[in-house]
Amino acid sequence: MFQKTLNMRISIILIITLSILYFSCNPVDNSRNRYEINGIISGISDCEVVLGKLENGKIRHLDSVMIHKNHFTFKGGRIESPEIYYLIFDNGRGILEFFLENTLIEIKGSINNLAQFEISGSQTQAEYQSFLENNSVYDDKQNNIFKQSVAAKSLNDSLLLQHLDSTYKSIFNEQIDFIIKYVIQNNKSVVSAFITARTLMPLLSTADLEKIMSNFTSELSNSVYIAELIEEISNRKASEIGKEAPEIALQDSSGIIISLHNQRGKYVLLNFGASWNPASRTVNKELLKLSKKYSSKDFIIFSVSLDENRENWKNSIENDGLNAVHVCSLKGVLASEPKLYAIITIPSLVLIDPDGIIILRDFTPNDLEKILDKKIK
Repeated sequence: MFQKTLNMRISIILIITLSILYFSCNPVDNSRNRYEINGIISGISDCEVVLGKLENGKIRHLDSVMIHKNHFTFKGGRIESPEIYYLIFDNGRGILEFFLENTLIEIKGSINNLAQFEISGSQTQAEYQSFLENNSVYDDKQNNIFKQSVAAKSLNDSLLLQHLDSTYKSIFNEQIDFIIKYVIQNNKSVVSAFITARTLMPLLSTADLEKIMSNFTSELSNSVYIAELIEEISNRKASEIGKEAPEIALQDSSGIIISLHNQRGKYVLLNFGASWNPASRTVNKELLKLSKKYSSKDFIIFSVSLDENRENWKNSIENDGLNAVHVCSLKGVLASEPKLYAIITIPSLVLIDPDGIIILRDFTPNDLEKILDKKIK
C-alpha cells in the first residue's frame, strides 16, 4: 500500500513538473507567437477591409474581414520577422501602411484622415513612425520648393527656377545623408533594412550597398528586406559591365520565342520599357532614328516590354514603328527579366557587344549614337 501511494505521488509530481515545463515553453496565450490586429475606424462601416503585403511591386491580398460598427479584427499565425503590411479599406478608398509583427496591434482613426491614424502595440512601427517624423523635415522643405517652382514657372522666372532647382538638389542630398546615417546607426533595426531596400537601394552604388549590408547585425538575417538586398546585389554583379549578358527568351507578338543569346555577332541594345510608360514611348521615338541609321549594319534592338495586356503592347509596337525584336512575358512588373539586369526604373538601356558581353549601362539614345559611330563602321 505504501509503495502504491509513493508511486502515485511520484506520478503526480512528474505530471506537475512536465506541465510546468510545457507551459513555460509553450504559453497558452503568448502574443509573441502570433499577430492580432484590432481596428476602430470612423467614417466607414459594414464594408470589407483587406490585409495585404507588397510582392514584386504589387499588393497581394492575404486576408479580409468585414468592418462592423466601425470595428474589425485580423488574427494570424507567426511571421518570421516584422514586415510592412497594408490595410485596404472599401476597395481602395483608403490604404494604410504599417509594420506587422507577432503581437497585438491596435489601430484607430478616421477613413477621412489616414495620416493621423494611431497605431500602437508594435515596437517596430513606433521606430518607423519616429523615423518618418524626422525625415518629414526634408519632405516639407522639398514640398515648399515645389510650390515656389510652380509659381516661378507661371511667371517664367528662369533665374528663380535655377536657384530652386539647385536648392532642391541640395536638400535631397542632405536627406539621403540623413537616411544613410540613420541605417548605419540603427544596424539592428528591421526599419533600417526596410529603408535601405525600398529607399536607398535605387540611389546607391553596389559598393555602398555592400558597406551598409556588412554593418547590419545577424539578428536581421530572417528579414525579407535583407533577402531583397542580397538578391539586388547579386543581380547587379551578374549584369555589370564586363559580364556576360544573362539570357532572355520570350515570345514575340506572334507567339514565337526569341532568344537574346541567338543575337550574338551583333551589337544588341536591350530596351526595357512598357506601352503604359510615357517615357518609354519617348525613348522608342528617339531609337527609331538609330534603328534606321544602323539597319544595314551589325546592330539590333531587343525590346523587352513590361506589359500585361497583349493588345496594348501590340498596338504600341505598331504605333511607335520601332524596328526591333519585341518580346514580352505579359507579366507586367512581375516579370523576372528586368530583375536579371537589376533594372529598377523604365525606360532602361543596356548595350551588349557581339560576344554577348555587357559594355554599357545607364545611358541615353544620344550617348548611344556617339558610341555606335565609333564601334560600327
